[in-house]
Amino acid sequence: MEFANTNEITEFKDLHDQCTHLDFGSNVCIFLLFDGSINQEYLYKNHLKPFFDIVQAYKNTELNFGTIDGKCHSEFLEYFGVNEILLPVVVAYNPVKQHIASGKIFDEEHLKSFLTNVETRKVRTFKKEVKL
Repeated sequence: MEFANTNEITEFKDLHDQCTHLDFGSNVCIFLLFDGSINQEYLYKNHLKPFFDIVQAYKNTELNFGTIDGKCHSEFLEYFGVNEILLPVVVAYNPVKQHIASGKIFDEEHLKSFLTNVETRKVRTFKKEVKL
């Protein structure tokens, strides 16, 4: 199944490319950081599928989406300031402004609220000083 504007990110260059290739004039990406070492059926049913289902509603918006196996690619956890114990987490990232929204523990209700706040720019962000 193909998901709207959603790719798995495995390298920092992919992170930047995922966010900056958009034609919408926005460079904001939403990433689900997950633990890929858990049972794959559980991971898909409880984390990936709900994320993909929700982002389908945003396929024609300025937001772009991706997933990152934070357990496998822990450098992303460090970059986003996320503790592995909190996975799964959703973060918003703007590579042009180097802004990151505070990571939040993922659940369906929170994701919808988080996406609304990102779209309306009502989400708190912090500046990431480290360049990719």
